[in-house]
Amino acid sequence: PAVPIPLTQNRLLMKVRRKATDHEAALELTTETGELTITDAPAGAFTLFIPQARLVLLPAATYVHSLLRITPDGRRLRMWYGQLVHDVGESR
Repeated sequence: PAVPIPLTQNRLLMKVRRKATDHEAALELTTETGELTITDAPAGAFTLFIPQARLVLLPAATYVHSLLRITPDGRRLRMWYGQLVHDVGESR
């Protein structure tokens, strides 16, 4: 079984960019702004919510993203990274 990453007193930050080398993020999602919510810190559980009002402004494309956890002492630790495919229309 997987071992959870405890998130007690941590903050989360996800940046979404067109290319990994882009300086500016197309989306920046955080626990401070409410798109990321830690729901069970000891178990490492959280939710991600991107409001539709933000998604409609995002051009359809394939993006790269990374999720960081920021510890109480300010360390930024990457939890994961990958691709986010954003397309227009209904999900299937």
